[in-house]
Amino acid sequence: MKPHQWRRSSVGKYLRHLPRVKHLRGSWLHRTFGDRLLDPHLWHFDREGVAMGLAVGGFFSQIPMPLQSLPSVLIAMMLRANLPVAIAGCWISNPVTMAPFIYLQFKIGSILLGKPMIAWPYDGGLVELLKTAPVQLIVGGTVMGAGVAAACHFLGGMLYDFVVRRISAHQARRKTEKD
Repeated sequence: MKPHQWRRSSVGKYLRHLPRVKHLRGSWLHRTFGDRLLDPHLWHFDREGVAMGLAVGGFFSQIPMPLQSLPSVLIAMMLRANLPVAIAGCWISNPVTMAPFIYLQFKIGSILLGKPMIAWPYDGGLVELLKTAPVQLIVGGTVMGAGVAAACHFLGGMLYDFVVRRISAHQARRKTEKD
């Protein structure tokens, strides 16, 4: 498949909403980040870029801080990982999964630092917990983020291989049906 034809493929209907280089050139993002933003490795879906982008996003999804996508994008740009996948990897933590993640991060941080656990369920909100025990959450989030990043890198590579095999099998079936 030629590079300009991917938008017409079966996967292209999902990926056609990605920004094109001609739309990014001259934008405020391009003026801020320079030509590094237009690096094809940041936007091309290859095995290593997808796995690294998912790992970066998975790591930052475990750090208890607002706007996790911003550092994820900056680190993905430095590591030349896939930017859309890095942003999507930040969505591992969402309102449904955040409470168990915060509990595990606090527990891991308390164990590693040898500090006592606060009685759970904690009556205050996340902001109160951050005020009460910020070090435990940051240490636990960093350790948990490293584990999630390693798992995401491994699973991201496997997922990429699975999707590529499925697309190849589908294309082979379509080709034999046409013949």
